[in-house]
Amino acid sequence: MTLEFLTRYESWLILGLILIVTDMVLGLEFFVLSFGVGALFVGAGLAALSSADVNASWQIALTVFAGASLAVLLPLRRYLNRKRSEGGGPDINDY
Repeated sequence: MTLEFLTRYESWLILGLILIVTDMVLGLEFFVLSFGVGALFVGAGLAALSSADVNASWQIALTVFAGASLAVLLPLRRYLNRKRSEGGGPDINDY
């Protein structure tokens, strides 16, 4: 089984856009947004490497995706939790 699509920057850019739009449309509290940003980061990196004629393996692409997604997710969640705790009035979803 070949995982060649994981080494193509187009796949990562499309995945990133789909994840970001999905998060915005479904209102998933920016959870999927971090994975979309991670996919865009990998896509941009692979595009830069392909212009330099350097081949990347799918293992490296997935590792960078996981690292970039966590690097965005953790500070974003901390920021959103802080903003939520500072909130002014009661939330419409609190009963």
